[in-house]
Amino acid sequence: MKRNTWMGLVASLLLGFAPMLYGQSAHTTMPVASTTSVNGVVTVNVPFAFSVQSEQFSAGEYSMSLVNERTVAIRDTAGKKAIVAITNTVTKGSEVLPPQLVFHRYGTQYFLTQAWLRQSDTGREFLVTPDEIRMAREYPQQQVTLVAKK
Repeated sequence: MKRNTWMGLVASLLLGFAPMLYGQSAHTTMPVASTTSVNGVVTVNVPFAFSVQSEQFSAGEYSMSLVNERTVAIRDTAGKKAIVAITNTVTKGSEVLPPQLVFHRYGTQYFLTQAWLRQSDTGREFLVTPDEIRMAREYPQQQVTLVAKK
């Protein structure tokens, strides 16, 4: 487990420098229809295919929820695919953010990076995969945020 934590730290550092090495980073924010609840379950329609910890998901409606303090469950609402992903805590200082999903986009590939499952100053950050590191070396990073509509 220590090796995974170390690899995640190294990958985060590499991805942090990728925009400087390979071009400027861009940020896009899109409001999307979603449903949320007090217990931190978010259902959102993701308009593009994406990856989470080396698992591929097609565009569609997904339900995301906390399983425990370190893991997030991601399920498509059609019942065809589900995973439980290990995460780390992420904060934006004292800024309270609405429920949202943050993706890194490289070329045409999207990687789920963060999930803020309730209006809070704390979210969940997914571990960086070797695929994302490889894509960061080849393409500039664009950050795409899907924010839950009220």
